[in-house]
Amino acid sequence: MPDRTVAPTFKKLQRIQIPRVTSSRLQNGILLNYINAGTQPVCKIELIFLTGKVHEAKPGISYLTFKMLQEGTRSLSSFQIAEKIELTGSYLGIEPGIEHSTIELYFLKNKGSIVIPLLKELFFESTFPEEELKKVKQILSQNLKIELEKTSVVASRLFRKKLFGEMNPYGSFLEPDLISQITQEDLIDFYQTKITQVSLEIIASGLIDAEILELLEKNFGERRLNKMGTDNSFEILTDPSREFIEKKSSSQTSIRIGKFCAKKQDVDFHKLFITNEILGGYFGSRLMQNIRENKGLTYGIYSNIVTTLSNGYVVIGADAKKELRDKVIEEVFEEIDLLAAKGVSEEELSTVRNYLFGEFLGDVNTPFNLADKFKSVRLHGLGYEFYDKYFETLESITSQEIQETAQKFLDKSGMVVIGVG
Repeated sequence: MPDRTVAPTFKKLQRIQIPRVTSSRLQNGILLNYINAGTQPVCKIELIFLTGKVHEAKPGISYLTFKMLQEGTRSLSSFQIAEKIELTGSYLGIEPGIEHSTIELYFLKNKGSIVIPLLKELFFESTFPEEELKKVKQILSQNLKIELEKTSVVASRLFRKKLFGEMNPYGSFLEPDLISQITQEDLIDFYQTKITQVSLEIIASGLIDAEILELLEKNFGERRLNKMGTDNSFEILTDPSREFIEKKSSSQTSIRIGKFCAKKQDVDFHKLFITNEILGGYFGSRLMQNIRENKGLTYGIYSNIVTTLSNGYVVIGADAKKELRDKVIEEVFEEIDLLAAKGVSEEELSTVRNYLFGEFLGDVNTPFNLADKFKSVRLHGLGYEFYDKYFETLESITSQEIQETAQKFLDKSGMVVIGVG
């Protein structure tokens, strides 16, 4: 029997070697990235399109076009599509995005010959039935109205509007009254010009053998597609001010605080990521310890670094009682000032360092996690050297560097501050 009174031996984690994808091209030039890993007979195929909200003529067209791909094809109804996915034990997920959009399919390997052709059919042969479109629009409109009753949703929207400007795709949002203006013709035009004619990338993970690769070649390698880049030239009009919206029906206020910082490609990104983790990135962070644990001003508070293809920004979020709103905001800025003025102790830095090593290790324990790690850098034009640099920085970063990083990127001047509730 182990002696429960004695703590287990501490073992310092070494640098993690990430299993890497293999990249090749289908006969039509589509880039196929795949990783054959794992012991279970399961696979994931992800289609990545460099198209999304930035390419739509009306708000919501991109979102509805992608969502409607599973609502009917030339040979299958929405019911038949759903039935085939269910009967094969598969999962289909469609994620319309701003600069890129994805379709992901999880399936048992022995069902690949059934579901990969189905994925091709959704991609090339969707018909956007009018009756199904009416239902999808009605559901979307209703869900959106419900979401807009939440202070957290309204606060996040307003924060991005103030940060990017209303005309920027990251600062503009679909409103319920705009949904009715989208027509079947709008979706068909977007589908034909921005999806089926445009090149994509494929990421395959799991038990990817010669049979699966052959199925991908057969279903996606024959049709010639055109290249299309993403337009990243949208103007940013930041309004670094405070705005508070009162909702009498709400007992709480949702708070958002943030500003632009380093993007993923920047040399200081890893230092900023680690600094932010200390500030509010994990449960033992300074914001959590002070504002939640010590002062009891909120049930939870976080600080995230969000990266787009061309920008990066920090956002701090919390929910608090209305009368505590100003106190929470004050405490947030005090913690930022303290980090910038004094840095961290070696003990605190060691705790965060070990936490981040362990977290990363947990993030690469499945083939699908490995594919996500590759995708995370690939979309930003980066490679695995990004992670090599991360481990190097994590091992070597000092309190002085954290202090300087906080001064450079987390200074409260230029911060957008939002409160809704």
